[in-house]
Amino acid sequence: MFGSWFSENCSYGQTVLESKDCWDSLFIRNCEACFASVDSVGCSKLFFGQNCSQCIDSAFLFDCKNCQNCLLSYNLRNKNYYVLNKQVSKEEFEATRKNIFSSRAKFEDAFTHFRKLVRESAIHKFMTGERNNTVSGEFIYSSKNVRNSYYIYDGENENYAVRGGKGQKDSMDVFGVHAGELVYECNNIDFSSNCFFSVNGEQNISAYYLVDCDHVSNSFGCVSLRKNEYCILNKVYTREEYEKLYKKMVSEMSSNPYADKNGKISTFGEFFPIELSPHAYNETLAQEYVPVTEIEAKERGYAWDSFEEKNYTPTKHWKDMAENAINDSLLKEVILCRAWDEDKHGAQNHKCTQAFKIIPDELAMYQKWHLPLPQECPNTRNFKMAQLRNPVHFWQRECMCESEDHDHVGKCQTEFKTSYAPERPEIIYCEKCYQAEVI
Repeated sequence: MFGSWFSENCSYGQTVLESKDCWDSLFIRNCEACFASVDSVGCSKLFFGQNCSQCIDSAFLFDCKNCQNCLLSYNLRNKNYYVLNKQVSKEEFEATRKNIFSSRAKFEDAFTHFRKLVRESAIHKFMTGERNNTVSGEFIYSSKNVRNSYYIYDGENENYAVRGGKGQKDSMDVFGVHAGELVYECNNIDFSSNCFFSVNGEQNISAYYLVDCDHVSNSFGCVSLRKNEYCILNKVYTREEYEKLYKKMVSEMSSNPYADKNGKISTFGEFFPIELSPHAYNETLAQEYVPVTEIEAKERGYAWDSFEEKNYTPTKHWKDMAENAINDSLLKEVILCRAWDEDKHGAQNHKCTQAFKIIPDELAMYQKWHLPLPQECPNTRNFKMAQLRNPVHFWQRECMCESEDHDHVGKCQTEFKTSYAPERPEIIYCEKCYQAEVI
């Protein structure tokens, strides 16, 4: 689990918030008993759902709200017993669901068909979000004056912010920053004010270049401090000494900036140089948000963690998991990952573990929900789920609506910024046309 809180009995997920009994899911909130779902809120027993809210006992849904007993559908509102966007009887629904999950082959056919529907038939709003005022980006909710940002809740006056919220405001170039204000070029700094160029911390005020510090104020260039003030390089000074040395540090960093091995200059007012990062590019979430190859990463000056093959020997091939009966003997197996077997080089890019084991709670989940057994390691499954989300990149585009009853003549001329690239096949509508068509 990564970046998750107040959840219970959840595994192999990222940003799983206030949820229970959820597996292989990303960016879900207040969900229960969900599997392989992305960007969904308030759902229960939703399998393979994306951008859904308040959906129950359903599978393969995209952009559905307040739906129950629905399959292979998109853009539904307040529906019960729907398959392929058509009303069916309870008996027809149950027969279809049973058939889909009766074998690996039928499940994979259904999943492939569902993703094709999402790409070619579903209507996609130019930006996923609700209850906003003057925003641009993707996955923005209950925010005001938030620009060029991605996955923000309750933000105000933010620009180039990713994965944050909880009342964060007046901030720019931040990642994972919550419930503070006046933060610039920081990563994972919460409940803080006037913080700059820092990583991992809480309750900090007027701080510069801090790493792993909490409850620290008026400090510069410190690591792992707790409840302290007027510190430079972890040494405590008087207020007068600190203010004098602070000005000297800024002057020195500006007049004699750091140059990395490629000659790139970093002066005061910029985040830490990338070559100082203790992590390789493909070890971090950056590889999920902006996937690159090893060659591309090294050309940009990023470190890359080359994968070393494990010394263990798989005892079961992923192909043998297709129709394998679920029993406790599987807990002893070391299963070869499908991604590694089919494309070893590509698998290394997302830190595939080569092989994996199934844990007891996981096996019980597959058995209880009658789901097909996994053929890929958790890292690969997580990476593939992340790729279902749009990239952190925005393009200027125009609404694709040509409907004659949407208050425009001919094709809609509304322009917007969107995370859907121009060459993608999805049908993209502006807010007004989307509301007219879907709601």
